[in-house]
Order: sequence, then C-alpha cells, then structure tokens
Amino acid sequence: MIRSTYQELGALDGGVDQHNPYATPQSAEPAVDGDPLYAKVDDPGTLGRTCISLLIVTTVFDLLSYFLVPMLSLESPLFGPLSLMETVSGWLMLVYLVAFLCWNYRVLRNAKRVAPDRMTVSPGMGVGSYFIPILNFWVPAKALLQASRITGTSTGLVLVWWILTQAFLVFVIVYGFWVFSGASITPEMMEGSVIGESQDDWVITFLTLMDPVMVAIEVPMIWALSQRQRDWAQRS
Repeated sequence: MIRSTYQELGALDGGVDQHNPYATPQSAEPAVDGDPLYAKVDDPGTLGRTCISLLIVTTVFDLLSYFLVPMLSLESPLFGPLSLMETVSGWLMLVYLVAFLCWNYRVLRNAKRVAPDRMTVSPGMGVGSYFIPILNFWVPAKALLQASRITGTSTGLVLVWWILTQAFLVFVIVYGFWVFSGASITPEMMEGSVIGESQDDWVITFLTLMDPVMVAIEVPMIWALSQRQRDWAQRS
C-alpha cells in the first residue's frame, strides 16, 4: 500500500520522488545510445592524440639535444647558435600549443553543452584567459577542472598538472629576470648552453628533466578527457 502510494505521487509529480525508498535508483549519467544530451558533442579524440604525439616527440628532441652534444647548428640572430634538434623542438612545441588550445576549447565546449549550469567559465574565456595577465594563473585551471568533473575524469591530474605548470612558469620568469638584470651573466653563458660551458648548468638540467615529468602528468590528463568525451560523441 505504501509503495503504491509513493509510485502514484511520483507519477503525478512528473518524475521520481527523491525521498521514495521504493523508487528504482537512477544512474548518475545516462548511458543510452542516441541520447539527445550528447547530440552536440564533438569528438576531441583526434586533437587529443595529436597533442599527446607532439608532446612525446618534443620531449624526445629536448632530451636528445641536451644529452647528445649537437653536431649540427643553425645560426639565429636572436639566440645565437641553436642545435638542429633544438630548432625542430621549438617548432614542434609551437604546433603543440596551437593543438592544445584547440583541444582545450573543444573539451570545454562539450562540457558546456552537456551541463551548462555547471560550467561557470565559458569555453572562450577558458582558452582566452591563458593570454590575460593575472587571470591566467587560475581561470584556465578552473575551467578545465569544471570540465573534468562534468566529464567524470580525475580532477587530481588537472590540479597537479596546473600547479607544476605554474611553478615551472614562475621559476623561468624569476630566473630570466635575474639573469638578464646582469646578476649572473658570464662569457660562458653567452657562448651557449652546452654541458660544462656554463656555471648555471643546473638550471638547464632542471628545466630539461622537468619535461618528461610534465609529460607523464599531462598525457594521461589529455587521454582521459579525450576518451570519455569521445564516448559521449559516439552515443549521439
């Protein structure tokens, strides 16, 4: 009798009574193929795999250019002698940044379409804030964290990746100001960054070895978000 009364009240209310102990539990996320909820989701898988490939290749070039003394060099009017591998690595990183911003925008837009009330940062602001001073310290992370929660992937990866990225950026900025203010410029530093030629080799070593650490965190983050949202796209 009590159960039938709850069911009748739920039917009259147009849904399932959340306080009804007899109601059939609902899944937290719809999993029915053809669900209109995912109709406007764009598959970020290709962009995600592109970002991951570029990250790995760029890191390999960076490590090779550091641990293997380059035999070929290109003269740059701005930075002096650059090894061929460093030059290729720089262009690959530029391509990666463009691909990452495109991937980031698609992930944020998908999350916004699926759960607009839970995305307080627009996809445009989430990507554009990377280029806005002050805001770029937290807004991109906030947007990606919201998208991660909606997507159902680990927010821990996003947090660790963002904290390390900002720490790395702050270190480079502070060290750059310190060097170019004249505090530690030496003739050896002006000649190049080959191992053994600079008293600040520890900085170069630190920055180089940070690359695989960052990649080890960033790759699973990109992969998880891409694969989960790819599943969304396949449901539509």
